[in-house]
Amino acid sequence: MSQSRISSISSSKSSGLTNSSSHDNEHNSLVTIEEATATAPAKVTDKKMAKLIELTKKADSEKSTEAILKIVQEEAPNLLSGLAMSNNRAIARSIQIRCCLNDEVVFRQNDPPDAYYTILRGAVSIYALMSSANLDAEEEKRREYGKFLVQLKSGAGFGELSFQGDYNHTLRNAGIVSDGMGLMEGSVSFEDKPGEKVGEGGNVCILLLIPEECYMREMYALHASKNKTKEKINFLKKSFLFSTWSIDQLVKLAYAIKRKDYEKGDLLAKQGDRVENIFMVIKGKVRVQISSETHLVDAHGSKVGITNKLVEIAELGENDIFGLVEGFDNKRKMKRTGVAVVATEVYVCSLSQFTSMVSALPKTLMLVQKVVQKRKDWEKLRTDYAVNFPTMKCCLPANATDMSKYSLSKESAMSETELKDLKEKKNQLFQFLREARSSYRAAVTKIKAKNHHHAVRELAKAEEQCRKALLLANSINEADLKEQAQDIMDEVCEQKRIQTIRAMGGEVEDEDQAPPVSSSGERNRRGSVTLVAMRRRTLSEETSEDVRERRMSETMKKSQKADQKSKTKKSFPSPPNSPLSPDAIESLQLSRSNRRRSIAALANKAGLKDEFEKMDEVRNCEDEAQQGAKRRARRKII
Repeated sequence: MSQSRISSISSSKSSGLTNSSSHDNEHNSLVTIEEATATAPAKVTDKKMAKLIELTKKADSEKSTEAILKIVQEEAPNLLSGLAMSNNRAIARSIQIRCCLNDEVVFRQNDPPDAYYTILRGAVSIYALMSSANLDAEEEKRREYGKFLVQLKSGAGFGELSFQGDYNHTLRNAGIVSDGMGLMEGSVSFEDKPGEKVGEGGNVCILLLIPEECYMREMYALHASKNKTKEKINFLKKSFLFSTWSIDQLVKLAYAIKRKDYEKGDLLAKQGDRVENIFMVIKGKVRVQISSETHLVDAHGSKVGITNKLVEIAELGENDIFGLVEGFDNKRKMKRTGVAVVATEVYVCSLSQFTSMVSALPKTLMLVQKVVQKRKDWEKLRTDYAVNFPTMKCCLPANATDMSKYSLSKESAMSETELKDLKEKKNQLFQFLREARSSYRAAVTKIKAKNHHHAVRELAKAEEQCRKALLLANSINEADLKEQAQDIMDEVCEQKRIQTIRAMGGEVEDEDQAPPVSSSGERNRRGSVTLVAMRRRTLSEETSEDVRERRMSETMKKSQKADQKSKTKKSFPSPPNSPLSPDAIESLQLSRSNRRRSIAALANKAGLKDEFEKMDEVRNCEDEAQQGAKRRARRKII
């Protein structure tokens, strides 16, 4: 950065061009064409730009949308592509032109979004505040803007990341500073060298603005459906390599990657080709192959020739990266071939860009180096196999993915000691979850038996195990197991709340509400938790008559067991007639029928009718199976 540029920045601050409000900046920068011409080179304010500024300054009733659209489509052909003519006309009526002086702030980081911007002339630089940025002496003077990320040239658009479909817009996650006519004729664009400024000349950068209201109404849906920066950032966040990157680092990488599609059988890169790109798999599969030279021998062990054998190394799936080994092993030619197994979508990034970004982050660089070493070890094992067993096929074994650790994952960046430690922690986590479930089931059983003191103790045990599971799952980044632990914790807390209210003599208000439903339509409770909730509701709604009938039934069962124990015969007792009196049998059947109807009514009221019917079917099947087993046992005794 030149000293004159720094001085220009300081003067722009003192003159009020860097106010925090982007709205004020817009009014200050909507200068007339005469004012722009007074400070800008003649080729910046050419006749076409002068005409466009003049057209957009007219009142809506006097604007010529056809003339505006003609100039816009010539200067920014990609801006309105894919939109209907009605959308184009509406946008043309709302377009504003802003002329920004060199080093003028377009908007600052954390400003509210006001418009979508497209560069018609000149260039802009993107800056983001970074607490850990290592700035040199000249960059230190521009600390207020943050660290320089990339420079955007004429025709590029920016500002769409802050807009949300529900109108809950986020603040600007980076600041934009005008570079004037920063990209001169014959210079290299940022797409060739991201992260580097390629020229500082001229004074005026001309921007086309589509205000927020018009953008959301006419363009947002199209941008959201296209392959835009926001989608790229969400993709990058899924990889463990980039999960800790800041938003400005992700934006910089997102600007450097481009989407590309491959059909089944297409080559992403061929062994022997020049190393140029790395490939991030969005969807599909990529098979990695290596051509290995194998010596042919005769029956006496003498070499009779050399043949090239194609050895399958691995298959890379979603969120994986092909080309890492060449990029970080200082190879000039590809040592591997990448083939699309099915129709595959990838993001392509220049290898020089990717390595420069990763090398600037020591933690990510260390992870990548570990992944590269794991892949090289597996490749050597596979090629040695092909050399030692030339007549054997070199297809991938079924357990290759688990055995090789070739795929990009946390495990692929771990040593054997770290993997062993991770396995032990996972086993401990499973143990915590098992104990939490066991304690919760025991608590539900105690509640059913009206043993509230022991139920509270079991709930406390379950809560303690859930806390341990949550801490451990968080430390090893196990999202699924963490969710399971959180589900159990929610049930335990709900049950403790109910017991506390009952102990105080209160009533539970929301006990009959159905379990919460997620946006996808699936209930948040999983497995047997829903059935436990149904049983809890049944117990809470049990009437005094139901309690009397249940206790009578339990008394009859105890008396039946006592009679069976008193018999001297060791054989299976199978009296043809029930020891209960006809009145007792009728009462027992009535009690079961009443309870079933009561549970069915509660399930229907709670929206769990389907779950109850499935549970009832399973119970009937179990009863039939038990009765069949008893009949077979009786036949054997007879």
